[in-house]
Amino acid sequence: MSRFSDDFEAAAVPDLLYELGDSVTRYPLGVVANAVSVTGVFSERSPNQAMTRGDDNDRTATLEVAASVSTDPRDTWLISSEVWNTTSVSGASTGMKTIELRRNERQRTRPVGGR
Repeated sequence: MSRFSDDFEAAAVPDLLYELGDSVTRYPLGVVANAVSVTGVFSERSPNQAMTRGDDNDRTATLEVAASVSTDPRDTWLISSEVWNTTSVSGASTGMKTIELRRNERQRTRPVGGR
């Protein structure tokens, strides 16, 4: 890495996490007993599926954490009282790594005009 990248990672990443980050809980390999508190920047994507009766609602999001945070594709995360599953972890560039998350919610809806 370049000196600029090293300096950016050392100075900017902690400031970024301090200003924009939230405290989330990582369950390594999905094991609740091994919970670890981590600071990350959480961003949920807008759902793009129209709901119909009994459909699943897949929600997706990203979590940006410091490159030094240990992660595994089998981890689960507790974010704002909701459990999210890791779908992938991208490489650490500029001091951050991106974790792709997914949450499935089974929706019960009433049919239009129904009882």
